[in-house]
Amino acid sequence: MNYERITSDKEFDDVRPSHELRYRIASGFVESQDRVLDAGCGEGYGSKFFNDCYKYVGIDINPVHCSINKFDLETDSYKENLDVFIGFEIIEHLKDVSNFVKIAKQAEKWIIVSTPIIPTKHRNEYHLQDFTPKQIIDLFEDENWLLYGWLKQLEIYGIFIFTRI
Repeated sequence: MNYERITSDKEFDDVRPSHELRYRIASGFVESQDRVLDAGCGEGYGSKFFNDCYKYVGIDINPVHCSINKFDLETDSYKENLDVFIGFEIIEHLKDVSNFVKIAKQAEKWIIVSTPIIPTKHRNEYHLQDFTPKQIIDLFEDENWLLYGWLKQLEIYGIFIFTRI
């Protein structure tokens, strides 16, 4: 099975700056004592934006070792409370988003996710579903979580920031 992956190849030179901007935005919500989980971290290039946080853990799909579909904060290597959950360009790759949302909502402070938003200008063969901004907001907002704000990036992506209330 093939997975969409942003690598250090020249092929992605035009994509990487938009991904790095998302990490720069997220880093503004992370404090030095925070524990950060980056779901869908890819090669881990986003980790450089969190050098000053207490703990950073990145996970990505690996059929043998790790997958967000099977990840559990209680039994997997994290084993600590989570302050900030980051999930950039991953939710659209999941057939079932329930575990992703469940893990995100275990954060104590912030949930920061991004995804292409409908209408998208192009169809990506690796995406299993598409979302409107309302659908993303409805997935995360509840009695404990409130939308802090969202940004549109490049007319394609939505960056959604939720705060625990």
